[in-house]
Amino acid sequence: MFCYEVTAAVEDRLRAEFEDYMLAKHIAEVLETGCFVRARFSRSGDNYSTAYIAHDMAEIDRYLENFTQAMRDDFMVHFPAGIELSRSIYEE
Repeated sequence: MFCYEVTAAVEDRLRAEFEDYMLAKHIAEVLETGCFVRARFSRSGDNYSTAYIAHDMAEIDRYLENFTQAMRDDFMVHFPAGIELSRSIYEE
């Protein structure tokens, strides 16, 4: 299994809105692409981690090529500032 993980450092004033957006909208939309089999969402202090799990690297590549830009554009509409993101890919 492979993991595409997005870590978000979220300003205090945006925490509730960010959590709602991720849990009610964004994670479900990413899973609906069919590229991932499940997701994990967690918080540690000011940082949140969303790990999207795929069967193989080809599925992550498909997500990155076909869906990433639209997902990032939507995220920026909701959060133009106040959240710093980093991304990583690794094998579990």
